[in-house]
Amino acid sequence: MPVPRSVVRRLTAAALAAVVVSATGGCSLAPLRDALDRALDGGSEPSGEEFAPEGRESDEGNTDMDAIRLGDCLNDEEVSNDESVGEVASLDVVDCDEPHDSEVFGFPAYELSDYPSDDELYSIADEQCFDLFEPYVGADYDTSSLDFSYYTPTRASWKYGDRDAMCVLYDVDLGQLTGSARDSRL
Repeated sequence: MPVPRSVVRRLTAAALAAVVVSATGGCSLAPLRDALDRALDGGSEPSGEEFAPEGRESDEGNTDMDAIRLGDCLNDEEVSNDESVGEVASLDVVDCDEPHDSEVFGFPAYELSDYPSDDELYSIADEQCFDLFEPYVGADYDTSSLDFSYYTPTRASWKYGDRDAMCVLYDVDLGQLTGSARDSRL
């Protein structure tokens, strides 16, 4: 039986130079501590199409990756502790009014037909999530108290049409957040 699109995703730290991609499919997360060192080239403003449609509230609790939506708050401490946990198929969605580790702030699409190299996969997600950060939070990344990471498709999930990264933000000091970061100017 084929693995459904976005069923399993891979989670990796940005500091990893090489990533082992499993044949089972998935998406990965790469914390971007080095994003402050990136030279800003005045990238284009996001069109808004990179944000996932909202029309549904996530059920709280363990939620499949392809059911997670823009603005969902997650307890996925791997985001904020720079640990690689490999592939993930689901995450714990919680009410944003409760303490949580991260929040989903965008789903930029890969405009590629073939699965990219790991460097290209992460570079594209990094750039697109960076561009989505300020419009979602309402604060410039360089002055924000938040950082971001992303989940990306694996080679196997790509075969089933998975072409979106999932951008997540978290507290730069690795504490839990309470309330939504949308338009928070944090």
